[in-house]
Amino acid sequence: MFYPQRVVDFEGDGLEKWEGLSDGSNLLDDKGEEVLVEFEEGMGKEEMDERKKKVKEDGDEKKRKAENGDGKKRNVKAKV
Repeated sequence: MFYPQRVVDFEGDGLEKWEGLSDGSNLLDDKGEEVLVEFEEGMGKEEMDERKKKVKEDGDEKKRKAENGDGKKRNVKAKV
């Protein structure tokens, strides 16, 4: 049985959100609002997995930059 929309959304649960069927539709952000990976007709699971991996790596890099201010490595010396 398929539903045209989700019955319940849990923001922040860490699960992938899809516009339709998993690996056969657009991958959405955790809020279900922004398309992270756009599905293209004829795309195989391997290509979708590669695109998901790249989005995750890009997101991890943005998170590191936000934590460091600009993403540059810092050499911090302890004051004595």
